[in-house]
Amino acid sequence: MKQTVMWTALPNGVANGKLRLSVFVSPRLEATEAESQSKLQPFTDFVEWPARIAAAQFQVQFGNRPPIAATRVEPNGAEGAADMWRAMINADTFLEPVKLPDWDKRAIRSFSVRNVLTHIKQAYQATAIQSPTVVPKVAPARLQSQPVGRFLGELAPPAAQRTALRTQLDAQLRASPSRALFNPTVDDAGSVKTRGIVATPAGANVPKATASPVAVDFQQVDSFYRPTSYPPRVERVRPPVVAPKLDFHKILSSLGQYPGVLRAVGLVIDLEVPFDAALQGQTTVMVTPTWSPVTATTNVTPRTRCSIGPSQFVAQPRADSDIANGMLKLNDDTRFEVGQVDVDGAAIKAMTAAEEAQSGEADEEKNAALPSLRSAGIWVARVNRAHQVATVTLPRLATQNVQLVNLADKKAGQVDDLYAEDVTRGYRVDVLDEDAGQWRSLCQRVGEYHFRNTDVGVNRKLNLEDEGWVSSAAAESTEEDDDDLYVHEVLFTWGGWSMAAPRPMRALPQEGTPKAKPAEYGLETSFMPKPGSLPRLRFGHSYRMRVRVVDLAGNSVPPDSADASAASDPVEYARHEPVSTPILTPRADLAKSPGETLERMVIRTYNEVPAKDNQPSPEACERHVAPPKTSESMAEWHAKFDSDAGMKGDAATYKLIIDNDGSLKEVEEAEQLELPYLPDPLAIGATIRSVQIDVAPGPEDEVVKVPYDGDWPDWQPFRIRIVEERGDGGKGAEFYKSQRRLVIPVPKAEIAEIWLSSYVDEPEVPNLGVYRWTVEGLAAPAIRKAALQPAQLRQVRRQLSTPTESAQAAQAVKLEAPKVQQMQLVSTAVLKGIHWMVTPYRKITLVHAVQQPLVTPDLTDLKTLKGFGNTYATLEDKFPISGKSTIKVDVLSEWDEPIDPLSEPTWRTLKGKAHVVELPVQYGDTEIVMGSPQEPAAPGGVRTFTPIRAMGVPMM
Repeated sequence: MKQTVMWTALPNGVANGKLRLSVFVSPRLEATEAESQSKLQPFTDFVEWPARIAAAQFQVQFGNRPPIAATRVEPNGAEGAADMWRAMINADTFLEPVKLPDWDKRAIRSFSVRNVLTHIKQAYQATAIQSPTVVPKVAPARLQSQPVGRFLGELAPPAAQRTALRTQLDAQLRASPSRALFNPTVDDAGSVKTRGIVATPAGANVPKATASPVAVDFQQVDSFYRPTSYPPRVERVRPPVVAPKLDFHKILSSLGQYPGVLRAVGLVIDLEVPFDAALQGQTTVMVTPTWSPVTATTNVTPRTRCSIGPSQFVAQPRADSDIANGMLKLNDDTRFEVGQVDVDGAAIKAMTAAEEAQSGEADEEKNAALPSLRSAGIWVARVNRAHQVATVTLPRLATQNVQLVNLADKKAGQVDDLYAEDVTRGYRVDVLDEDAGQWRSLCQRVGEYHFRNTDVGVNRKLNLEDEGWVSSAAAESTEEDDDDLYVHEVLFTWGGWSMAAPRPMRALPQEGTPKAKPAEYGLETSFMPKPGSLPRLRFGHSYRMRVRVVDLAGNSVPPDSADASAASDPVEYARHEPVSTPILTPRADLAKSPGETLERMVIRTYNEVPAKDNQPSPEACERHVAPPKTSESMAEWHAKFDSDAGMKGDAATYKLIIDNDGSLKEVEEAEQLELPYLPDPLAIGATIRSVQIDVAPGPEDEVVKVPYDGDWPDWQPFRIRIVEERGDGGKGAEFYKSQRRLVIPVPKAEIAEIWLSSYVDEPEVPNLGVYRWTVEGLAAPAIRKAALQPAQLRQVRRQLSTPTESAQAAQAVKLEAPKVQQMQLVSTAVLKGIHWMVTPYRKITLVHAVQQPLVTPDLTDLKTLKGFGNTYATLEDKFPISGKSTIKVDVLSEWDEPIDPLSEPTWRTLKGKAHVVELPVQYGDTEIVMGSPQEPAAPGGVRTFTPIRAMGVPMM
C-alpha cells in the first residue's frame, strides 16, 4: 500500500513580531490489490491521526536559508480531537482507489455574462425610447422594422440557421486544444462608463461564426441550458437520486468548509517563526515535518512562493494574476464584471419570447413585449472564466497530480512551486454601503459542530466563531452521453443575507435532492451569521464589493482590513422588476352575467321596446382594484422593515409578515377590501388611462390617478364602478374618495376601453432600473465625451434618473436637444404610470349592452331607378342608424301585385315579400347612404353603398 502526505506551507500574515503560517495536510492513500480496498483499517496512522500529529514538530525554510524551528499554535477544541476524529473517521471508514480526474480533456461550456447583459440592456434601452406607452407589435416577416423585432430576430433565427450555428460553435469548441471559447467583449454604447479593452490572448479560441454577435452569444446560452447536440434516446425511468457514498478522501475534502474543524483534528497546523528583516521581499517558504508514521510514508513538501514585509506575509500570485495583496482585482473591469440583473433568467425568457414572436403566419402581428427583468442582488463574474479555467487552472492541476503520482511511485521528479492561485480554496466577500462607510464581511458566522457516532460512542459539540467562504464549481450533465463541463462566469451573488449561513426560515426540500441521514458521517453542523455583522441590501443604496482570497487552511486577509485598492466601483442597487398591474376582483359572481369576464365589465339596458331607449339603466358593475402583491424579500429591499437603528427583528415585525401572507378570494362582495397580503411598496396608486377604440393610444390620453390611501401595508383598495349616469349629473370619470369609488359613466351601446396600471411615487423613480438604463443610454455618448471624474459621474448619473434634476444633468454634459426631448417623454410616461416597461397595463373593456338598436332605420325618401329592359331597379335613400347598437341593416320588400288569371272568373291581388339586401354596419357608423356612383364619398361615420340593386322585386 502507498501512503503519501503533502505538507503545504500557507503564509498567514504577521502578528506580534512573528511570521504566521499554516500547514495544510493532504493525505493520499492507496491500498494494493492484495489488501482490503474498502476499509481504512490498514492505514493505522490515519485511523488514529490526532494522536500521530500531536507530537509532530516542524521546521520552516525560507528560500535557500537554513531551516528554523517553528512554534505550534494550539487551536480551539483540540482537547477533544480524538473523539471528533473517531466520529467521522475510523477503521471502518470506506476507502476507494484514487482516480485522477480528466477535466483537462473535457470541453467547457459557458457564455459571456457581460455580453449577454449588454445585448439585453441595449434592446431594452432602444425599446423604452421608441415605444414607451404601447407594447410594440411585430410580424415574423417584418422583424427588422423596429429595434425589438431586430433583437428578437437575432435571438431566434430560422431553424436551419440556428442548427448550423450550434453545429459550427460545437465543432469549434471541440477542435480547439483549449476546448473552450474566448468571447471578445462587445461595445456597450449605452453605458456611461468606458470599459478597459480586453486583449485577446494569443491562440484564443474566438468564435468564428458568421452570425451576429447577438446570435453567437445567445446560442452559447442556449447550449449551456439546453444542450441538445446529443441524439435523443428512448425515454426511460430514471432511478431515484441517492446521496453519494463518501470515502476517506472525500470526507476530508468536505471538511474544507470548516477551517476550525480542520485545525481541531490536526489537518491544519498553525505555526509561528520570528520575523527577520533579512527575509523581506519575494522568496519561497517550505515546511518539513518530523513525525513517526507507522506506515511507510512519502512526505511531499512543496515550496510556496511568498512576499514578506514588516506587516505582510502572503502567498505570491503569478504574473498577470487576478489576485493582488490577497484580494481579487475587482477594480480591473477587463477581468471582472459586477452587476445586479438576473442575466440567466432574462436571457432564457428573451429567447422564449423570440421563438414566440416568429411563430405563426408571416404577416401576423402580435405583441412583442420584452420579458420582465429581475434584480438578483449584486453579483461578481469573471470575464471569460471558461477560457481561464481551460488554459490555466486545469492544466496546472493536471500537472500537479502527475507530479504527486510520480513521487508516490518513487519516480524521479518534484512538485512545482506553488503560487497563490494554486492554494486558493475560495473567497470571502465584503460589502461597503457608501452611506454607512464601513466594510462588512458577508461570511462571518457562529457555528455549532455536533460530532455524533453511536457506533464508536461519540457525542460531542464544538462551538466556533469564524468566517466561511464561497466558491463556484463546475457542473456536469446527468446525461450519460454528455461529458462536458459547465462553468458559469458568475462567482457569487449577494442577495442581502449571509453567504456562509442560511436564512432563518424553514425551507421546502428541493425536488430530486437526496436526503442525507442525520449524522451519517459523524458530523452535523448549523450556522448563523455573527450578530450585527451583516450590511443591508436596499434599493437606492450604493455598494462596493471586495473579495478576499481564502487559502486551503481557511486563511485570508482579515475582515477589518481597510485596504480598498482592489475593490469594485460603486454599484447603485436598483429595482429592475416592473411594478405589476393592480389586482382586479369582481364583487359578484361572473357566471351569473353572460358575456362578462374579469376584464370585461358589462351593464345592460333592457329596451325591448323603443320607448325605453331613453330611460337610464339602473344597473352597475364593479371591480375591486387592489395593489399588486409582493414578497417579503422585495419589501425588505424597499426598507419596509427598517428603523433608524437598522432592520427590525422583533416579534411584531415577524407577525406582520406572516399575517400578510394570504390572497384575495375569487369574488369579494364587501364594499371595501382589506388586503390579506403585503402590497408592492412602489405601487402607491392606480393609473386609469382612457383609450378610444379606434384611435392609437398615446401619452396625451386622459389619465386618472387614484392613490391607495392609508399606511403601508394597510393600503385601501378602491372600486371601479360603471353606470350609465353619475348620480351627481356630472360627466366623465370621477373618484369619490369617501366611498373609495371611481365612477365611470358608460352611455347606452357604448364599448369603451381603459388601460389599468400602477404608478410610482416620484422620489422612487431613480430606483427603477429600466428607467435608469433608458436615460443613461440617451446621455451615454455625451457623458463619455465629458470625461467626468468618478465623483462627478456618480452625481450626474443620479441626477439623470431623477426627473426633477435631469434637465440640470443634461445641461452639464451638453446633451443634444432631441435627446433631452426623448428623455422628457420617457420621464412623463413613467411619472404618469403609462410606460409599459416600468408599469405594465391591463386592458379593461367597458360595455353597455342594449337589446335592440337605439335608432330605427326608416326609408323616408326612397327612390327607385329602372333602366329600359333591365330586370332590376336601383334604390337610393339615406337614413340614420346607431352603429354602436347595430350589427347590420336588412332591407326588406313587401308588395301587392294584381293578377288576372284566365282560369279564374275575376282578377285578384297577390301579396309578395323578399329580402333585398343586407347592409353591414361598423361600430361608430351614424348614417347609411344608398346612393348612385356619381355621389361624392361620404364623411366619417357615414357608410355609403352604391349601387343597391333590387332584383326579382316588381317595380310598379
